[in-house]
Formats: sequence, structure tokens, C-alpha cells
Amino acid sequence: MIDYPIFITLWVIVFLFMYLNRSADVNGPDHIFKEEGDMVYFKDVPIRRIFNLPGKPIEKTDVSKIIYGDGRLQLVTGQHGVVDVWVPKKVFDAVLTRSFELFPVAERVEQN
Repeated sequence: MIDYPIFITLWVIVFLFMYLNRSADVNGPDHIFKEEGDMVYFKDVPIRRIFNLPGKPIEKTDVSKIIYGDGRLQLVTGQHGVVDVWVPKKVFDAVLTRSFELFPVAERVEQN
């Protein structure tokens, strides 16, 4: 027999994570990029943003290229290679603008 309180609780957790994964509050540019001096801490996956886990450290001068287009954003770095940024469409423009501000020397490449 199914233990209904546990079954319902698990589905509530699943729907909560689906909501948070698409939330503009959790996926906003201030939650993805944390600037500290010459370093930017980048939270690449939503689970790091939901639980406020530390992100990958990237030096501002290490990003050589920002590739963007059709809801896709990639940072090309010397240390980490190509880093994909996964965000909902409703916050994509804000995240793109913030990446341009944080990495001003990076080449900007628009792809369709």
C-alpha cells in the first residue's frame, strides 16, 4: 500500500523544484554571477542557485569570448573551456547584459 503523505510530499518537492528552476528570482543575473574584485563566481546550474552553493571562480580577464543567440549563452575561458549558461528565456536578456558588464574585454559573437 502507498504511504500517501510521503507520496504527496515527494510530488510537492518535484513541483517546487520545477517552479524554482523557472523562477526569475532564482535565475536572475545577481544570483548567477557574484562579483568579488577581479573574480566572478559563476553558478552554472539551477541547483547551485536554489541552495546558494558556491559557484565556479572565473577571472574577468580569462573570458575571451561571449557567444550568444536564440536563448543560448556561452562563455569561452582559458581555464574552464566553454561554459554554458542555462537560464529561462524571461531573464536571458538581463543575464546577457550583466555578462557584458562583467567581462568588457571579451569578444561578443552573436549566432543564430
